Amino acid sequence: LWRMDGIDIPNPNHYSTLGSTGGPVTILNTNTLKNSDFMTSAFPAQYGNALAGVFDLRMRNGNNEKYEFLGEMGFNGFELSAEGPLNKTTKASFLVDYRYSMVAAIQALGLSVGTGSSTPYYQDINFKINMPTRKAGTFSIFGLGGESHIRFPAEEDDNLYASNDGTLRDRKFKSLTGVTGFTHTYFFDSRTSGKLTLAVSGYDSKYKETIADEDKFGEVAYDNRFRHVKYSAGYIFNRKFNPKNQLTAGIIADLNRLTLNQKYIPDGDSVLQQLIDTKDNTVLTKAFTNFGHRFSDKLSTNIGVYYQLFNLNNSWSIEPRWNIKYQMKPNQSLSFGAGMHSQLQPLGVYFYESKNSSGQVELTNRELDFVRSIHTVFGYDINFSKYFRLKAEVYGQYIYDAAVEKTASSFSMLNAGAGFGFPDKTNLVNNGEGYNYGLELTLERFLNKGFYYLVTASIFESKYRGSDDIWRNTVFNSNFVSNVLAGKEWALNRKSSFGFDTKLAFAGGQLYTPFDIEGSQADGYVKYLENEANSQRLDAYWRWDVKVSYTRNGKRATQKWYIDFQNVTNNKNIYVRTLNPKSGKIGEINQIGFFPNINYQITF
Repeated sequence: LWRMDGIDIPNPNHYSTLGSTGGPVTILNTNTLKNSDFMTSAFPAQYGNALAGVFDLRMRNGNNEKYEFLGEMGFNGFELSAEGPLNKTTKASFLVDYRYSMVAAIQALGLSVGTGSSTPYYQDINFKINMPTRKAGTFSIFGLGGESHIRFPAEEDDNLYASNDGTLRDRKFKSLTGVTGFTHTYFFDSRTSGKLTLAVSGYDSKYKETIADEDKFGEVAYDNRFRHVKYSAGYIFNRKFNPKNQLTAGIIADLNRLTLNQKYIPDGDSVLQQLIDTKDNTVLTKAFTNFGHRFSDKLSTNIGVYYQLFNLNNSWSIEPRWNIKYQMKPNQSLSFGAGMHSQLQPLGVYFYESKNSSGQVELTNRELDFVRSIHTVFGYDINFSKYFRLKAEVYGQYIYDAAVEKTASSFSMLNAGAGFGFPDKTNLVNNGEGYNYGLELTLERFLNKGFYYLVTASIFESKYRGSDDIWRNTVFNSNFVSNVLAGKEWALNRKSSFGFDTKLAFAGGQLYTPFDIEGSQADGYVKYLENEANSQRLDAYWRWDVKVSYTRNGKRATQKWYIDFQNVTNNKNIYVRTLNPKSGKIGEINQIGFFPNINYQITF
């Protein structure tokens, strides 16, 4: 779940897929963010329609005292930012930041960005207007949006961008993502407040494949158009009765307007078929209440309940949530949390079409229920000093009512999202299961005297059961992920400084299902050994980045030059494995290799 200033927003990433939560390039801009909370298990009652985690972001207000501007340019593109007061008396302010990126210049220099001969284009904008008043509360308008497109031309190298049937294809992708939100916060008295939220958000993507082989040149093999516009309205009430008791409650309604159309040639066929063709409206209603009580200075608890109703098929869920925290010492605490959670299937899945024995079109996934889970988490937090902290969490999650096929197979929607699309599976039922458990460790030294570091480690196990009743690894079960970040800044004199930052990432190899090479050659399209789903593992992921920077402060402007040496060891981390069904040849496409990102920034 992505949330910005209290409003649930679409996936804020370029080149994203409807219903997914990731993407290769973020639309978010760190220059406009105030802070963020990332929750991975047993999150509080105000968050819902999510199983894996919550990323709650808040955009900062612009400077309400003076005007400030920022300009930046480099291999990533160009950025311009402005902020300042709208009214110095009322402290109203604005903030706007625009970025445009075109990496054609990078490829002209002979450097690889991991996309072959294709060039990704993207641009985005973030803005916020904040208007406090003396008696009417605080009004705020914010927004973000991004556009991205890319073309993958047909390649003679059959290891790159190979289609399932081995034909050469020209691929074009374009997406638009945006949200505009309005909030009004009003304090009825010193202990009681309310917040009204109104928002319009949307996602529109187009993806098309045409065959480039001479005998079928120009024929459409895949044509996808997904458009999702969401109108949201909600109100959150907060009442602090006394220092020990506080109540928060809210209700939010999302009207989803969908225009979905997808045509494709199924594996083993040569005729273009319709998978989705719908224009429909659905409403998701969400409500929550949370009561916080402090027994003493050391012991406190929160108990709440979350409710949601999906009117497309009248699926509903009531989810209790609870946590308790014990502050053993001023610098140490223990916590425990538990709760039930549920999530919709990706909206397009409900509208997949299939034909019955009479040739009539049926939406066999329309009645799918929420996928549900039970979360528990136990945490320990200690501050060794003002600038040094250790946090440890042990968690467990049991997932049920996952979508699987009616007939026995290894398929489960719990594995969806590992790629750029969703599986075209019909006749799904809520009979699947899964579980995750693990340990999270965070060791952090906050910035002090120009020095900081952050060490994180995650050790976990992730399994699922499809309709064949066999427990297997999920595609995400890499077993461990670790990161080390560190940096130091030295003052050279009163006006200038030198900085050094580094980042190490090390993770278990991605799991994959082996190809059925003989079956693929015999049938003419890529097939997998489904009974060995997620049984093979790629080499571990390893990447080391190093950044050096120089900053100079002037009377009217601050300038910064830096070079970010990404993947300095040029490690060949595999992105995807491909198979040419005609030749039986397996190929590999790597992620980005060594890449020097040179940037210049000026703030004035």
